Amino acid sequence: MALTQPDVDSGVPDGDVLIAFSNAVLATDRAALDAARTALEDRMGPNALVEAAVTAANFSMVDRIANGIGIPMEAPFVKGTADFRADVGINDFLSARNTLRPVD
Repeated sequence: MALTQPDVDSGVPDGDVLIAFSNAVLATDRAALDAARTALEDRMGPNALVEAAVTAANFSMVDRIANGIGIPMEAPFVKGTADFRADVGINDFLSARNTLRPVD
């Protein structure tokens, strides 16, 4: 569960502040986002903050494009990843409703 919980060791250097930042980017609490930005910059520097923000923005862009055109996953991939997706909570993301429509 290190993908979404900053208090779990992800094995990534400074993973806790990166996860906290990514969680804040996806949430609606402006104060939490400001705090996450400050923590990331204090720990990793201003360039890392910019890189993290650009990475988050790029993922958001790609996700919106995929959702907009409704890219479904192939049936074998949906079946083969069911346990993994359940374990890490991928099926709980809002965008999953657009992706988890298997095609033959």
